[in-house]
Amino acid sequence: MLDNHPKACKAFVTATLGRDAQKGNPHLFRTYGVRDTTTTDCKIWEAVRATSAAPTFFDAITIGTEDYVDGGFGCNNPVGWVYQEAKAIWPGREIGCIISLGTGMPKVLSLENLTLKYSRWPKEWFQVLERTATECDTAHQDMVRMKELKGKYFRFNVQQGLQNVSLMEWEKLGETASITEAYACLSCSQL
Repeated sequence: MLDNHPKACKAFVTATLGRDAQKGNPHLFRTYGVRDTTTTDCKIWEAVRATSAAPTFFDAITIGTEDYVDGGFGCNNPVGWVYQEAKAIWPGREIGCIISLGTGMPKVLSLENLTLKYSRWPKEWFQVLERTATECDTAHQDMVRMKELKGKYFRFNVQQGLQNVSLMEWEKLGETASITEAYACLSCSQL
């Protein structure tokens, strides 16, 4: 995954150490080295597989001696990490623009509405899911409050219509595209 070429694009994806899934601390798989940070040596496909290892969909992946699960458990909206990484890579340099793309507002979860399938999950997983559902907007609000980013930070996130489209419903891609396109047209008209 590491690319030492001096003009290489600097990118990262997040995953969560399986043993830390309840703590909300992401692990960053970087294409670049950072001082004072251990870099995980892995292939690109392994990092992508780690960041998409959402429980009930894909098993955790072992890289080296560690198990990794979906990045959403510790970093469903990584915009704060993007900001911190930019400041670490280019100290003293002004941020030009940060664009954050969401995947739609989540459906409100209620413990009373759980199906038998999900009622067997450990209580701790529900706490993780609850934190994940609120973390996206919390990260967004943290960025909005930063005076340094006034007029430089933009969040695009479909507000209505995607709540009932689950990760398993890939066949609803056309519906998802239509809802997203309508949101994009509305957002552009308001800029």
